[in-house]
Amino acid sequence: MRKKDIVKTVALATGDIFGSIADVFLFQTFLVYTIAGKHTQYEIDSAFQNAQLLLSDINHRTIARSVYTLCANHLLKRVTKNGRRELEITESGKRRINELIPSYKTKRPWDGYLYLVSYDIPTTHNNDRNMLRQYLHRIGCALLQESLWITPYNPHGIVENFIKEHDIPGTILVSKLGKDGSIGDENTQTMINRVYGLEGLKNRYEAFIKQYRNHPHMPLTKIALDYYAILRDDPQLPFDLEPSDFPAKKANEVFQIILQ
Repeated sequence: MRKKDIVKTVALATGDIFGSIADVFLFQTFLVYTIAGKHTQYEIDSAFQNAQLLLSDINHRTIARSVYTLCANHLLKRVTKNGRRELEITESGKRRINELIPSYKTKRPWDGYLYLVSYDIPTTHNNDRNMLRQYLHRIGCALLQESLWITPYNPHGIVENFIKEHDIPGTILVSKLGKDGSIGDENTQTMINRVYGLEGLKNRYEAFIKQYRNHPHMPLTKIALDYYAILRDDPQLPFDLEPSDFPAKKANEVFQIILQ
């Protein structure tokens, strides 16, 4: 299987959470580390097997090569326990996984303002414009309209640093909008719900809660991937900007109970 096909297969199997076989195996070992000591050896072995099923279309040699690379890079290590050779995640491996998977933020300080980011970049610098768009999306901004983005978290410093670091030309402006402000006919909450797709996220969280609240013994790898796929798309807005019935906190509680 070509590398391009492998990346596509892994992305489809993991809901775009991971893009390499190595990261999938690192993740499965992380999950086993998470539940070790709290479950039977049979359940821990099952966690490995369920994760390996995700990669059933990829040959064993390719998988073995990825595990070898993880060990060579000191993200995994081989240990002997009770006469058995096992893989164990290292501290570096844990840091790698924590960089890849999102975490639910219980504290979200907010100064009460919304921030608008607008830019006018010459058409001769399309690559720079695309780079800036990708960066704004990555830091949690949402697109209001062409060349105009919004975020509740003050982006001034990090956007300024990004522009200087990449020498992006043109005019980039950051302006402040009060919590009770509006753009056009929409009030702030309606606009936030729309541009961040909160209704769709609410439906996904509710479906997760319904599916797993009463069925916690389904494969842990699948549960974790389903949860992180939703959390990755959640902008984790200030709690004052989330709808009162937004079920993100409840979904996180359900997931933590399953892990425990």
